[in-house]
Amino acid sequence: MDNKNKKEYYRSGLVFIIFSVLLALVSAVVGIVTIKKDKEFTPTTATVVSYKIGNDCLFVTAEYVVDDQTYIFKYTASDSFVSPNPLKVGDIIDIKYNPNRPEKAILAGYGVKNIMPMMVICGVMIIFGAIVMIKYRQYK
Repeated sequence: MDNKNKKEYYRSGLVFIIFSVLLALVSAVVGIVTIKKDKEFTPTTATVVSYKIGNDCLFVTAEYVVDDQTYIFKYTASDSFVSPNPLKVGDIIDIKYNPNRPEKAILAGYGVKNIMPMMVICGVMIIFGAIVMIKYRQYK
């Protein structure tokens, strides 16, 4: 392997690791914020009023009541998160709402469920980048 190819090989591994670490950091921050909300928000249930799968996404609209006021909760998720047993109108889902702003709600436990797969992917990417850099060292 000539010197130019060695440098490109090494640079590719380094860029891959840097990208993976940045992606992991962003994922961790988003996950921490969501987990914090999950702990601070008040648990309740919502009733599904509409459910649709389309464009590789799941669209759910549900209603919940706080202090005799009805609020609408909507969320969209990738179809990779769609259960093989889809929701039906009338189903009950667990959510958490902001006690200071009840119109703001999240799925209960949402942060933990979504941050772990992303962190595993980032870990694999970092390992792959390290392998590329180790291979470069063998050619030095």
